Amino acid sequence: MTRGIYILTNDATLDHAIALLSSIRARDSATPIVMIPYDDRSQQAATVLGRHFGVTPYEDTDLLEGIDSAVRRNFGADFFWRPTMFRKQAAWFGPFDEFLYLDADIVVFERVIDNLDHLSDCDFLCCDNQHEHEGGLRYIFTSEILVDRVFARDVLRDVFNGGWWASKKGVLKEEDLWANLEECARHRDYFDFATGVCDQPILNYLVLKRLARRRNLFRYEARAPRMWAGTAGFKRRGDLLVDPAVGRSLKFLHWAGTPLGPGHPYWRVWKHYRLLRPDLPRQLSLPVKNTKGVPWGLFILRLLVKSRRFTLAARLEQRLELLTPEVRQIAEWYYLTALCFQNSRNRRREALSRYRLALEFGYHEFLVRYNRGVLHAQLHNNEEARADLLRAVLLKPDHADAQRLLGQLPVKHGGRPDGFEER
Repeated sequence: MTRGIYILTNDATLDHAIALLSSIRARDSATPIVMIPYDDRSQQAATVLGRHFGVTPYEDTDLLEGIDSAVRRNFGADFFWRPTMFRKQAAWFGPFDEFLYLDADIVVFERVIDNLDHLSDCDFLCCDNQHEHEGGLRYIFTSEILVDRVFARDVLRDVFNGGWWASKKGVLKEEDLWANLEECARHRDYFDFATGVCDQPILNYLVLKRLARRRNLFRYEARAPRMWAGTAGFKRRGDLLVDPAVGRSLKFLHWAGTPLGPGHPYWRVWKHYRLLRPDLPRQLSLPVKNTKGVPWGLFILRLLVKSRRFTLAARLEQRLELLTPEVRQIAEWYYLTALCFQNSRNRRREALSRYRLALEFGYHEFLVRYNRGVLHAQLHNNEEARADLLRAVLLKPDHADAQRLLGQLPVKHGGRPDGFEER
């Protein structure tokens, strides 16, 4: 029987992956680790992680592309802002008989593979307090899941965060993934997409529907420590963190939905592990707001957008990007080009992909969600518009235009809202 760990990362999250793997290898030099590429921009990550940590790439790229295609086929190309997060479900069909999946924005404080001993008594293992959020609904399901009696309330105690979980090969078939996506797409109102989550609700639905033997270590173990980086009060003890509420060291720390950078929670803990290995570059590439040295291509684009010369900006976009290629790493570039394409009429489809990149690179979520919601409504993508505008209203409940546009969306056939907000 083989055991191993899967991670999902790419070049943009290489720093996160280095910190995670440094924390794993500090306590376990032998467990095999496989990298599932987040997207096509993953070659540098594969090379660095292979050389320094012995990580190998996930080999079945046909399955990864099949998952991507199934998500697009059932939900559309732009419904999810990070659709390739669904690739983590390929873990059930990789080389390991028993496996642990970890998001890249985690560091661990134990020999984490030993948790797989629990799989002798269950088929699915998680470790979090996700069930404490509104009775297991928030970030996963809506109340419609109870209205239609899909799950009983006691089943919702088994919901989990999609960043740390374990299972076994053979408990699911590929056909289960495809059937689950089709079923979830038919019942989108069951899922709390308005909070900005992507794959997590669908993954929960898959597990709760198809794997009956489940265990949550946070509930199973007495006085289990918490694990979310948004929790204040953890105390540092050497290279560990202690939860004073229970007097125990954390098993891991997860920055899910929590900013990771200078001035944010537990930055020094993360930085310790990122810089732990002397054989790796010391320079960090985490996105930090840049107030100096703005590329001149972005500066010109800002001026054109400010003067509402969208058509001209759209025509110049390719040339500006060619002459100042560094803009491709800046979230604002993708957001502003999306605005220009949206207002150029014949390039609205391109705007959708630019909005997605703006989110991936960390641009202001409300502005992206609101304007993309407007664009989806203009394109008659009513369900996608509803998801974006619901999230926008959640982020800014007092934004009258977002509320008005959301209220104008018909159930089946959409209108064409005209307004948008630039900045």
